[in-house]
Amino acid sequence: MTITVKTALSIGIEFDGKLIKDFTVRPAIVRDSIESIEELGAGCSKARLRVAIEARQVTFDGIPPEAHGTDLVLGLCDKDYGALTDAIDEVEKKLSAQSKP
Repeated sequence: MTITVKTALSIGIEFDGKLIKDFTVRPAIVRDSIESIEELGAGCSKARLRVAIEARQVTFDGIPPEAHGTDLVLGLCDKDYGALTDAIDEVEKKLSAQSKP
C-alpha cells in the first residue's frame, strides 16, 4: 500500500493557462536525496536541497511529470509552500504510524 496525501494549494500555480491547485505527496525515498544532490551539486545549500527533495515527492494534478521539478516548487508563493510542507509532514506521520506494531 502506497501512503499519500492529496490536498490543494490555496493560491495555486498557473500552468498552460490553467490554475492548478490539487496535488499529491508521497514519502521521500533515498533516490530523491541522491537525485537532488546530483541535480544541484554537493555544495548546494540545505534549503535548496530540501526543496529539490520535496519537488520529487509531489505531483500536481494537470501538470505533466516532465514539467515537475525543483524550479516549479521554488516558484510557489510562501503560503502554498506552507501547504506543501504541511502535506509532507502529514504523509510522514502516516508512514510512522503504519510502522508501529
